[in-house]
Amino acid sequence: MPHFEKVFRQEKDDVVFIMVDMVDGQRETTAKGKKYVSDNGYSFPVYFDTEQDAAYAYGISSIPSTLFIDREGNIIQGYQGAIDEKTLLSAINLIKE
Repeated sequence: MPHFEKVFRQEKDDVVFIMVDMVDGQRETTAKGKKYVSDNGYSFPVYFDTEQDAAYAYGISSIPSTLFIDREGNIIQGYQGAIDEKTLLSAINLIKE
């Protein structure tokens, strides 16, 4: 997550970041998610998917997953599992074109 914060700070004026925390109410709660974000000093926006609506809409089957969506709403690139800063920046460049 630190590299997402770094890239968010660099790109936030050109790219919309939407971080979604899939909250099941047991293992992961909104309170735990907010505490994690606060404790780590992350400034990117985090939304809490308490009904799994985003997960269903985008076909998320593993966590973490990262989707890159262009201005028209098309998924241009997606990754399951953790990604590094280089991969993050490379995919951002695809949607900025």
